[in-house]
Amino acid sequence: QKYGSIPQDKYLYWEKDFPIENITLRVRGINSAFASNETDDENSSKVALSEYQTILKREDNIIYLILCHHPPQWLCDGEDVDRALCARANIHLYGHMHDSKLSFENNVLKVYAGAVHPERNNGEWKPTYNILEIENTPTSNYLEIKVWIRE
Repeated sequence: QKYGSIPQDKYLYWEKDFPIENITLRVRGINSAFASNETDDENSSKVALSEYQTILKREDNIIYLILCHHPPQWLCDGEDVDRALCARANIHLYGHMHDSKLSFENNVLKVYAGAVHPERNNGEWKPTYNILEIENTPTSNYLEIKVWIRE
């Protein structure tokens, strides 16, 4: 609530704009956890987002960053979700898997969060978190993003 990340009215998602020079970074928090519970499984998940949360309006000088707890492969509509989000959002931040990694493909950066608390039965676990620095490049409508994966 302190950061304005509570969905309003009938929406399952929230948005907040951050002006950066001549562009706006629009952060959209997408709620994948509202139907999640301890029976979730990557191979038989019933968790879904639906297009209602993934339709991103195309606007000049707006760059979308989406936040979602579950990555697309954990969603029963994951292929549709990934296709819709990759078409309009250039930065994707995901959690849930507790395995820190990143990928950059077709002008889309995907950052997967690690975890700072251990699975008690996993001796190979290392606490990790990510720091992102986002800046506008001086002469264009592009963002420069630096990601530090901290252990």
